[in-house]
This record gives sequence, structure tokens and C-alpha cells, in this order.
Amino acid sequence: MSSISIQGLGTILWDIDGTIISPVRKNSKSPHVRTVLKYGIEPNLSAETLIGSTDFEVLENMLHNYEDKNKPNLLVDCFKALDQESLEIYNYEPFDLCLGMPDVLIELRKRGWNNGILTGNTYKRMEIKLSQIIDLFDKNLIFECKLGDTRENIARRASVYFASKGISNIIIVGDTPRDISVAKEFGFQVVSVATGKFTIDALEKFKPNLLLKNFKHDAKNFFKFIDAFNN
Repeated sequence: MSSISIQGLGTILWDIDGTIISPVRKNSKSPHVRTVLKYGIEPNLSAETLIGSTDFEVLENMLHNYEDKNKPNLLVDCFKALDQESLEIYNYEPFDLCLGMPDVLIELRKRGWNNGILTGNTYKRMEIKLSQIIDLFDKNLIFECKLGDTRENIARRASVYFASKGISNIIIVGDTPRDISVAKEFGFQVVSVATGKFTIDALEKFKPNLLLKNFKHDAKNFFKFIDAFNN
């Protein structure tokens, strides 16, 4: 993973699932479900959708119906075990990249922008998923899920970090309404892309700063939006 100057024209904070990598996998087993089952707990799967949630939030939801005084410790144990379970499930198979990847990441660096990550995945799960293109991201600009984190917690850390460095021009790119709401809460620009589980029409209702079908067919619109920050 590269470490480039964070004093470039700006920073793009990328979501991972559905934005950089395809949300569809040949091996569709959920590491979260398997982790909880290994501890002898039947996971709660009643939530309508957990798309856009952090790894911790997903596990917390799956243990929602579990009533035991040891529940806090169990949640910690599951969170720690999730990385190894993910390694076993994914088995080092490369993830399919979304349309336009990694060309858009390479072009951004050529134009003087930094690529960072803002994800609900743990650091290890982020590394597994992005192993084939990890060098296109600045290691100083990775904001991932830690124990107890919501997406808002992670975005807050990013906001504090950039404020401490006096850095503006921060753009979140994601594929869910949660990405849009989090970006707006912390004053970031937000680009939505319909390469995940949500359609363009569904994302449009949440009013992102820019809405794209994907980064292959809409690359010109994306770079026009980016270049406007230089003027």
C-alpha cells in the first residue's frame, strides 16, 4: 500500500463493497453468520437490510435476540473471530472489481488526488478484499471499523483527522444511502454510484452531490465534477 503526500488536490474516501468490488460472490456464505454460528448462537436475520452497516453493527444485530449476561463478551469474541472466518471463506480468491475499476483510481492519482478508504469492514477484511489493488491507496488515509464502531464513528475519526491537518476537498464515494447520510452529517461531498444493491432512482432520493451509473460509462461526468475543485 502506497504512502503519498496528503497535500494533493484532495482526497477521495472510497467505500468498498458495491463501490470498488462487486457485491456478488461465487461463494455467498456470510462470514458474519458463520462466526456467530461457531459460538453456538442462531443469528437474528430479521433486519430488512444491513447494507451500509459496519462489521460490528452487523454482528450486534445478529446477536440482538441473544439474552445472556455474557453477551458483551460474546460480541467482542465474534468481532475478533470475524477476520479469520473471512480468510477461510474467501480463501484468497480475488474479488471482481466494479466497472471502471481500477482505471478511475489510477487516473485520480495522475490528476493529483489521493485515494483513501472509509469502510465498515475491519482492516484485515479490507486488505483481503482489496489485495489486488491495495497499492493504489494511501495507507495514511484508511478509516476502517474498529470494535464498537458505527459508520458515523468512522466518519468522525476521518473528519477529525483531516481537520487536524487543515485539509479540505474530501469526497466520499459509496453505493448506499448510508454513505450519503454519513457524508452530509460530517460536511463531506458525496458521489453515489449504482454498482451495488441500490438503483440510481433509489439513490437519487437522498440527493448526493453527484450520481453515477458506474465508473466506466460515467467517467467523464465524474472527472468533470472532480476537476471543478481545482477552479
